[in-house]
Amino acid sequence: ALELQLESQREAQHKQLARLRDEVNERQKTIDELRDQNQKLELELERLRAEHEALRAEERAKAARLQELTLLYERHEQSKQDLKGLEETVARELQTLHNLRKLFVQDVTTRVKKSAELEPEDSGGLHSQKQKISFLENNLEQLTKVHKQV
Repeated sequence: ALELQLESQREAQHKQLARLRDEVNERQKTIDELRDQNQKLELELERLRAEHEALRAEERAKAARLQELTLLYERHEQSKQDLKGLEETVARELQTLHNLRKLFVQDVTTRVKKSAELEPEDSGGLHSQKQKISFLENNLEQLTKVHKQV
């Protein structure tokens, strides 16, 4: 009876030992799976950090480029305004020159007429006056062309 009891106790201990081994194996398997999952998550985290840093660097580069382009645009706009002002000034100067030219031609024409009235027509003074007027008009035309080019 004692042997049966010991045998029964031994079987119960073997069953319990087998059950505990199975439980340890299951827990070890769970630990291994969790380690694998943790390692994968750490790798993913590292990848995301690297990607985040790359995106931040790209953002900084784009912000710098935007600032550079903004500055260039502002300079371009200022240049356009400066050029517009210069064009207006040149237009006013050309108009002034044109008005002065008209006044000059009128003045010379008036003087020639007065001079022609005072001189006899056969003296040749009229011809020389016409040549002088033509010469002055040509010089004035050339001056106007040069001024327009400037």
